[in-house]
Amino acid sequence: NTTSGPIVIEGIAGAATRPVITFNNTGQSFTLSSTAFITLQGFDFYNSTANGDVACNNTGTNVVIRSMRIGNSANTYTNSAVATSANNTTIENCHLQYAATGIIVSGGGGARIRANLIQNCTTGISITTTSGRPSTNVSDNIIRSNSGAGISLATTANATVNEGPIKIERNTIHANG
Repeated sequence: NTTSGPIVIEGIAGAATRPVITFNNTGQSFTLSSTAFITLQGFDFYNSTANGDVACNNTGTNVVIRSMRIGNSANTYTNSAVATSANNTTIENCHLQYAATGIIVSGGGGARIRANLIQNCTTGISITTTSGRPSTNVSDNIIRSNSGAGISLATTANATVNEGPIKIERNTIHANG
């Protein structure tokens, strides 16, 4: 909560070798569920089964996912590297690869997706809006070498004019399907 201050889960800052968290399941590797004001940063996530579902799944609010490296050619994710359905999520300075989708924003509003490298996925970023959600901003990302769309946008049947805008600006989108 904001009274006690945010919680930061961080790899050792400035370490010569980043901490690696390896999972060996086919489900979600790391879940931030019903949480608020948490920052997760400075880790590498790999799934040794080569078919994990989601590396980092967020359903909390005001969550920051920063400076993460997720996926490599031997350890893929069948769904997404990062998925969020919560409000006010920031995903920044991450290197996301070898997942069906690099980042999925589904229904959560106020997402800020900035300064990430997303490559070697099927889809780079997928955003699905629902009714009454605040704006989403996608900026300063490099989205390259994905076999499908660099950015995919969709709305649900109940989306209304109350939607905040989706701002897509200053991204480099190159060599996608």
